[in-house]
Amino acid sequence: MKIAVFSRSFLPPTRAHAWVVRKLAELYPKVLVRPRGRYRDDELTCVTPAQREEMIRLALGSIDPRRVTIDLSDIDRPFMPMSDLYASLVGSGFDPVIIVGSGYVLNGDVGSSDIQNKWKDGRRLWEEACFRVVSRMDGCAVENYPPNTDGFVLECPIDASATRVREKYADGETAEAEHLLSPNIAAYVRRHNLFRQADLSA
Repeated sequence: MKIAVFSRSFLPPTRAHAWVVRKLAELYPKVLVRPRGRYRDDELTCVTPAQREEMIRLALGSIDPRRVTIDLSDIDRPFMPMSDLYASLVGSGFDPVIIVGSGYVLNGDVGSSDIQNKWKDGRRLWEEACFRVVSRMDGCAVENYPPNTDGFVLECPIDASATRVREKYADGETAEAEHLLSPNIAAYVRRHNLFRQADLSA
């Protein structure tokens, strides 16, 4: 069975994340949403694991639960490389499709994409795994894509990465940041005073 694997920090989960999950649920029989763990021990300290979990459930938990599984097992653990998750899913009988943003495949035609250079076993994954690219219309050329792609590129109409949201909060642009979030997530961030400038600039 095909399974779409969507792994991000979801810090915070944005309107774009929700759009992607809904679209994947229309296209695949099973979708695995896997919030990634920490790259290092001091990362993500501005938000507790419990707060991350609650925001993810608020933003994504009601999207077609028959097809979408939210796996929170890594939320307070060190980062699990995609190559390890991919191997685990294949070993369990699934046919994984790795969902990546177009920025991860830029320069893939010359062997210099983030997947090839920064991911564990990235060059092997690039050649062997199946990917589907989500684009925010940033001009990623077709020749950048991995050799095994599952269907057309998903053109997300919302430019709302978690990094962009955190940058908006860090710059004091609260209204702009909240525009990129669903109302319930924006309210949660306000209520718990998350992503404060002092936390994000530390």
